[in-house]
Amino acid sequence: MKREKNASKNEVKTTDFLLEMLALFILISLTIYAIRTGKIF
Repeated sequence: MKREKNASKNEVKTTDFLLEMLALFILISLTIYAIRTGKIF
């Protein structure tokens, strides 16, 4: 049981990390696009 719980916790942490990286990537992409097009939200 302990192994399963630890595994699930690690998976959740990894997923959260990937989601955070994806969110940062999207924000950076939108910022670069806004600067290139000359439109700042």
